Amino acid sequence: MKIEWNEELESVWIDDGAYVFRGNCQVERDLISKVELRFLRETLEDSSRVISADNPNGVPIDFCVTSTRESQGVFFGHRGQVRRGGERETVYEFFHITEQGELAFVFYVEYPHVGVEEEINERTSLYFERLSVRIHSLKHYAGDSGYPPSWEIVIIPPEDWTVSQCAEVSEGVGILLSQRRANPDSALGAYTLVLSGRPDLLLGQVESDWLDVKQKAYGISIPSQKYEFACDVAAFANSSTGGILIVGISTEKDSAGRERLSQLSPCKTGSLHLQTYMQALVDRIVPVPEGLKVEVVPARGGDLLVAYVPVQPEELMPFLVKGAIISDRVSGSYFSIPQRIGSDKFPASAESVHSMLVAARAIFRLKSQG
Repeated sequence: MKIEWNEELESVWIDDGAYVFRGNCQVERDLISKVELRFLRETLEDSSRVISADNPNGVPIDFCVTSTRESQGVFFGHRGQVRRGGERETVYEFFHITEQGELAFVFYVEYPHVGVEEEINERTSLYFERLSVRIHSLKHYAGDSGYPPSWEIVIIPPEDWTVSQCAEVSEGVGILLSQRRANPDSALGAYTLVLSGRPDLLLGQVESDWLDVKQKAYGISIPSQKYEFACDVAAFANSSTGGILIVGISTEKDSAGRERLSQLSPCKTGSLHLQTYMQALVDRIVPVPEGLKVEVVPARGGDLLVAYVPVQPEELMPFLVKGAIISDRVSGSYFSIPQRIGSDKFPASAESVHSMLVAARAIFRLKSQG
């Protein structure tokens, strides 16, 4: 995707479409989710040199990114106004060039349970450190009858990131600051807690369609274990929810027979070779899931391995795993399509594979005719 400043027309161009520039530029997040920040920076730098009534001194202008989400259904304001749950609301996030010449990302966390900067730093420092993100500034808004209390957070992200990666950070920080116990209900929430040094807050959760844990590490030097690891990750990529796989947490069955996360069982420090695990996925999953993250995170005297798979574009599905277990060996002459149903993993049936092929051909036919 191409994004640039058109000097002649004084507007931002995204692919072949122009966005009129009148003091700022507002674009839907989904439209530019894959744009790298370095290109966004060039666009802002070019636009800041424009001398016009809207920008007489060539001051960098904000680039506004919008998205929608479901409201939380909470009270705010002096008169107890309520934002009803289930309603859609617009989220505004911004990019701009700081006075120091850095590209900054600005977002807001509403209804925080964190009221002082020291507590924000305590909850987010490890999370930001592991992502190579730096806080530029924090500002608290007490809220009034029209607006809820919130924190304005300005960070300096790596410029090889994409817009979607910044969006994940804003959602992750919201999870850390807006809940008293930060109990996650999604793969992103769990991933955020692990990176922020609080995997213990996952204990009590049950394994589900988006959460899988292993007490012991895969024998990653063994072909069958590499295959198994790739299948576990690909199963999340083939789901509608994405998911997170954590190595180093034990489970026990509850009264309903579900596997519930019971205690941290970190692997020996230094025993998890990140590059080997990542290479196993790159070598076996076709295509490699977008936004896939594999991390080794210190935890209570040992290490956890975390593989996070965000929700994947439908046009990339299904994700295939090279090989299949034949007579207790991995045969490269086959491939598998792993799927996750609840807390279990299954290979795709012949019927479902056929349905995928029929649907793909139908879509291709429609596109060729249109």
